[in-house]
Amino acid sequence: ERPPMEGSEMPPVEGTVQPGGPAKQKTLPWFLGMDPMELCVETGTEVIFNKTGHNVVLMANQADYYACTGFLGENPTVGNNIDPFIWQADTDGTFYFACGVGTHCSAGGMKAKITVAPKCSTTKTLPWTFGMQPLVVCVETGTAVIFDKTGSGHNVNQLASESEYNGCTGFTDTQGNSDNPFLYQADTTGVFYFACGVGSGFHCNNGGMKAMVTVADACPEE
Repeated sequence: ERPPMEGSEMPPVEGTVQPGGPAKQKTLPWFLGMDPMELCVETGTEVIFNKTGHNVVLMANQADYYACTGFLGENPTVGNNIDPFIWQADTDGTFYFACGVGTHCSAGGMKAKITVAPKCSTTKTLPWTFGMQPLVVCVETGTAVIFDKTGSGHNVNQLASESEYNGCTGFTDTQGNSDNPFLYQADTTGVFYFACGVGSGFHCNNGGMKAMVTVADACPEE
């Protein structure tokens, strides 16, 4: 599906929020060397590209997005000082954005695939079994992280630091339980560490039962 042409969905870009403005805002990083982003925002969200220089241009379709070609609009390969750049996500659909300057899209990671929907999926399910691989994941702010544990032989501890996570130490609970599944509400940005404390670190060290969860306003594209 082709997004609207001629920038019809683009609002004025002076960056000021009008009184009684949008109920929701989403701020995206926009810099050379970033990771491409894929995210969902609810209809009516004001999307703020936190840029200094560069540009933000629409792309016609997913093929152009992946190939970093087909930039739309006037002077799409020239940087500007519209900082930040604001896009009002009022139309449902999937929209593709990139920096059209030089190789900033292809080599600098400066692109974003944004799905606009009345309601975005806000859950992330993580496996939680002995013998799993340790997990490193990113979830958007507001996501319900579901640790998919069963039975009563495991638990989920939130650890205080990366060193405790790496060393499988610092557990406050070493007994299994039937709190199934275990739910963590990711409402605060940051990096958070989880592990199974059963066996005083045995399940964490030998069973791979740990997860590093980054909570951010926008996650890199998977």
